Amino acid sequence: MFVRVGEVFGRTPFPHYQHLPIRARLGGLKIDGVIEGSLYAWIQTTQGDWLGLCEFELPTGDGTESFQLRQWCPSGAISLRSVGGG
Repeated sequence: MFVRVGEVFGRTPFPHYQHLPIRARLGGLKIDGVIEGSLYAWIQTTQGDWLGLCEFELPTGDGTESFQLRQWCPSGAISLRSVGGG
């Protein structure tokens, strides 16, 4: 399965990152794009929305490290097929 990371993590409406030192941008987590992961469970909220328990790795901005996450993601951010349809 695939997670559209930008839909999981909210972002500030203003691009404050442009004012960050390059060191902070390279070492910070990359929270955009589509990442392959694993889906473990579904749960429905009291409002009727669905959340999937997903596990995936987020790379740092420079790609030298990554961090494993397991968290509930909104169903709209989860795709059971690759974005290209494969």
